[in-house]
Amino acid sequence: MTSPSIRVRIIPDVLREHAALAAFQWAQRDSLAAADPPAGDVVAGIDARLESNLDALRIAGGDAWPFAIEQWGAYPEKGELFVIGFLALENRDADLIEQAVGFARSQPDADRGLIGAFRWLPPAPNAALVRSWLGGADPTKRGLAAAILTEYGVDPGDRLPRLIDDDSAYVRAQACRLAGTVGRRDLAEQIQARFDDVAEPVRFWSGWAGVKLGLGTEAAERLKPAAIEGSLEALRAVVEAGPETTVRAWLGGLFEAEPTRAIAVRGAGMLGDRGVLTWLIRQMGVPTLAPAAGAAFLQLFPEASREEGLFATDLDVLGEAFQQDDGLWGELPVAARIKHWADERGLLPRRTIRADSH
Repeated sequence: MTSPSIRVRIIPDVLREHAALAAFQWAQRDSLAAADPPAGDVVAGIDARLESNLDALRIAGGDAWPFAIEQWGAYPEKGELFVIGFLALENRDADLIEQAVGFARSQPDADRGLIGAFRWLPPAPNAALVRSWLGGADPTKRGLAAAILTEYGVDPGDRLPRLIDDDSAYVRAQACRLAGTVGRRDLAEQIQARFDDVAEPVRFWSGWAGVKLGLGTEAAERLKPAAIEGSLEALRAVVEAGPETTVRAWLGGLFEAEPTRAIAVRGAGMLGDRGVLTWLIRQMGVPTLAPAAGAAFLQLFPEASREEGLFATDLDVLGEAFQQDDGLWGELPVAARIKHWADERGLLPRRTIRADSH
């Protein structure tokens, strides 16, 4: 039988491990959910393991808090703040929630963890808290509330116009994103007025919201610099804004320049035209373009994600060109296998198959 003194030593270690694992798993699932394309099946598997660790922390109640704080002290990142936020909200402890908000305020991008904790839990028990933050004096809480409502897809009604013009850039940015998410077309002119905001995040999210609210090419122009710098969210919005002929011409121009060629390849997959498959397969043979070509392929043919062997990490499988590129990582599309897969399903033009047979 285990003695009481041994149990005292074991329990803290177990809680510490649950806190660390939950933080790691949530950060991992957050990154995978934002991957290109999102790894939905993998995320589902992580969610089951994450819930198991959160259950252990939930059962421990307030005893788990010191270990979550300890983890934050060592790694003040979004996953750790997710665990802190989860425990604070689960215990409905006002002091702990205030501490969590303070952590979100102190570290850039850590707010995603606290927002994620709200998203993980049922909205009803925290609705009053979010409403109080939305109308309160603290700009961090107002911004967090707007972000949480964005996750829930909830329109705050008459409060939203005031938030778009808030003194805080953090609040303005989150409010613009919320307006675009819930489709507030009545606020399009107010969003448009934020296109030249002094704060870059506000300019970005007002442009993104502008696309969602029908402001078209003018909004898209505000997002093109971010798209060229690698923002997939901006690239998707530019493609969505259209018109298709204009977008194709823009992507064609990007493809002509080496630094932006991969952006053009990725954007081609967002157009929804499966006719580019032959062209995409050619780009898969170019190491610098293979990641973008693979992501574009999976967006156009999501059913291929269930096929084994179409993507690989083995450089011998990928070919000689990839063995000479030290910057590659992760699974990349195997052009020959994808060509065979497409050929079997009649997805390639006949003239291409005949030409390749000689």
